[in-house]
Amino acid sequence: MKRGGLLALLTTGHAFEHWYLGLMGPLMPFLAQDLGFNLTQVGVLITGRAVLGAFSSAGAGWATDRLGGGRGMLIFCLAGIALLYGGVALAPAFAVLAPIYWAVGLAGHMWHPPAMGLLSETFRGRKGFAFGVHGTGANLGEALAPVVAGYLLLVMGWRQVILWNTLPLLAVACLLALGLPSFRPAGRGAADTSARAWLRQVRESLIQNPRLLAICCISGVRTLAQHGILTFLPFLLVRDFGADSRW
Repeated sequence: MKRGGLLALLTTGHAFEHWYLGLMGPLMPFLAQDLGFNLTQVGVLITGRAVLGAFSSAGAGWATDRLGGGRGMLIFCLAGIALLYGGVALAPAFAVLAPIYWAVGLAGHMWHPPAMGLLSETFRGRKGFAFGVHGTGANLGEALAPVVAGYLLLVMGWRQVILWNTLPLLAVACLLALGLPSFRPAGRGAADTSARAWLRQVRESLIQNPRLLAICCISGVRTLAQHGILTFLPFLLVRDFGADSRW
């Protein structure tokens, strides 16, 4: 596969990997109202997904380094997100919905390590360009999904909106299965990829490179603000200002 086609395929996959992050914003107030969730329970849902996502991202990074490849991981990521959100749409109560919603974090955060690793090797002289295009896909997904969700809510319930939006993710997962070649990181066998060595590298990187630690902290603060706004602004608009799903 040519580099341009590979970048387009991974960017499309990244857009739909982030699709449900944008979709659930407008849906969450109506989901919570229908199932009787309070705002604390909504926060628990979002926090649980993020915590499991952090472990998934670290684990996927180690697995990519140790096992190589990642094609199957990318396909499973999109298909897993679709199937898990299908479970969310069918859940009758918080006790059933919460573990399914948290598991989305496990599936969703499998995308970045293999995708970024493949782009880094394919675009060694133009990494900034490749990462920028790949990131733009995520931004487009999160920008378009709320508009789609808001207008679909005018004609169907939140459960139906979620179920219909599993279809694009499954379609892109099939596209990856058909079009994405198998790949292995260069020089995978030369380095020590044991779990102990991987953890030691993480520890040494953070201790010996304070700039990396600072970047991690800055990213955490940005994400804190982002998730707070994206999660609870729709509740403010719907509950206090009486906005409909389009707004």
